[in-house]
Amino acid sequence: MISSIIGILLIRMAILYSSKEFHLTSGIPKSLFNLKENTGLSFYIRATVYQKAITTITLNNDVSSSNFIITFCSYKSLNSNCISKINKILNFKQKGNQLFGTYEYSVSNNDTNYIGAHFSTNKNISYLSIRINVGGKAYDLSPGLPKNIKSLLPSFPYTFRLPVKEYQRKVNVTFTIINDTEKPFDYVYINENHREKGRSPSSTTHKIANVSPKNNQLDLSFYHNILHIDINYINVVVIPKKKISNLKIKIDLDYFFDLNFVYNSDEIYFKNLTNLKSKINYYLNIRLKYLQHANITLSMNKMASQPFNNISISYYEDYSNAYPKKYSNQIVSFEEVNNKLVTNLTIDNNNDSIQFIILNFIPLYNIEYIDTILKIGEAPY
Repeated sequence: MISSIIGILLIRMAILYSSKEFHLTSGIPKSLFNLKENTGLSFYIRATVYQKAITTITLNNDVSSSNFIITFCSYKSLNSNCISKINKILNFKQKGNQLFGTYEYSVSNNDTNYIGAHFSTNKNISYLSIRINVGGKAYDLSPGLPKNIKSLLPSFPYTFRLPVKEYQRKVNVTFTIINDTEKPFDYVYINENHREKGRSPSSTTHKIANVSPKNNQLDLSFYHNILHIDINYINVVVIPKKKISNLKIKIDLDYFFDLNFVYNSDEIYFKNLTNLKSKINYYLNIRLKYLQHANITLSMNKMASQPFNNISISYYEDYSNAYPKKYSNQIVSFEEVNNKLVTNLTIDNNNDSIQFIILNFIPLYNIEYIDTILKIGEAPY
């Protein structure tokens, strides 16, 4: 029985016609005629990481609708071996007097310079046309510096990469769509990465709220809290649903400190912050249960003037939420104690849906250090 199967395979290998290879240009179709059954076909095209290839194959209608098994491979060079691949059963649908099959392949390997689509014909084919559209691009950004992008095409991914320093945990993203009044995408995707370890297990999707255009442009913004500790860069990805002629993107990274992300048995927490810079946002995160009371003491090096005058307080239902459920602002005053400036804050959680409370301040001057003491107890009511 086994020998019979091997014999059949050898016969099929013997009748396999010589393979054909073709090099394509993005968006330009390649037409082939009178292909014999079992002809091996390979199509290569330039593509790099973060890009997407949309492959469309058109067949004459006299071909059976049997499916193709196509292998998509990434290559470092045309002479190298496949470094990552995926096998796809391509289903064909009839449209008019032709059959169409489409597949989207996203390039994820950093060493990719080319991709290839490989398959064998399972019938005699009088006409086959293949077109591969490659699109999308990656851009490197610096925190706080806007970048202008032109001609973003629909259906392709555009990735904005940004380095992240220690304690930079809050990401503020702003898109400005110039000379347009219709929202070009509904979602933004955030991937948290480590340069050596690669992508983290999580990929976060943010829905962009509806906004009204002003002065013939749209301003779209959202916030993201970085969830993983060992992150040193992030990717912000958009896939337009329509062409964007002009887009400006700016990503700000703010410093974010957890004062008590993990509970201590004595409910007292200490944190030392150093080298705080003026005009930069700093956030202090407190995990506070329902009906708990927090007393926060901030002490710092003595200065001639108050380093900041108020603290914004945001109340969140979940750590990953982009928008607070409640917001308030608290005026602070400092007094001199033992040659230091000291201020005290009190916060109560009287809402059973609130889990995290975030304090935000912006120093007016550079601060050498801030020592924080957080004491948590039952609320006095």
